[in-house]
Amino acid sequence: MMESKSLFKLLLFSLFVLSFSPLHAQTKLYEFESAYVKKTTTTSGSSIEVVTTEEIFITDYGKKSASYKTEKRNIKMLKKTEESSSVHIMDGEWIITYNPKTKEGTKMKNVLADKFKNMSEKDAEKMVKVMKEALKTETKELGSETVSGKKCKVTLATSNIAGMKTTAKVWTYKNFLMKSESESLGNKVKEEVAVFKEGEKVDKNKFMVPKDVKIKEVKY
Repeated sequence: MMESKSLFKLLLFSLFVLSFSPLHAQTKLYEFESAYVKKTTTTSGSSIEVVTTEEIFITDYGKKSASYKTEKRNIKMLKKTEESSSVHIMDGEWIITYNPKTKEGTKMKNVLADKFKNMSEKDAEKMVKVMKEALKTETKELGSETVSGKKCKVTLATSNIAGMKTTAKVWTYKNFLMKSESESLGNKVKEEVAVFKEGEKVDKNKFMVPKDVKIKEVKY
């Protein structure tokens, strides 16, 4: 389940990236400076259902973001429910993840940020083309719909890798993913923003790792 779930997330991320055509190489990830977001994601499979709620704090046009997550897992076969929490911070240079209960976490260099920052628009368009061909992906614009009070662009993306079909319908506002519905490998994922406050002033402490948390650097 975990391997297929990880692959599924990778495919969904790829389809989300491919929904932007052309993909602009720029330092601004989103077309708004700051925001507070509350989102729920539900992943459903034959043996497990995972519900993730998260509060997201965004500043500097997406260069910096902090996500505070709570995940509840309903393991159907065992009739068991588990819960965990995590914090994910991206400050431009580093990607930091830690468990607020165990007080342990990791950090690694955000190599993708530098790659996209220095990429020309021509190279970005070439990368999108290569990804589409590799994933055998087709995208279709479906107009616009409103999510959490924001008018969003709706895109349908489908891919087929080794006979494995993945479909993803995404709603985006100023390049931010407001809602998605996707299916692959017998799993269904639905995520949707319930609260979106654009221009919200973000507390700097949200991007700070508590002093009692031990962070280990991971190198690639």
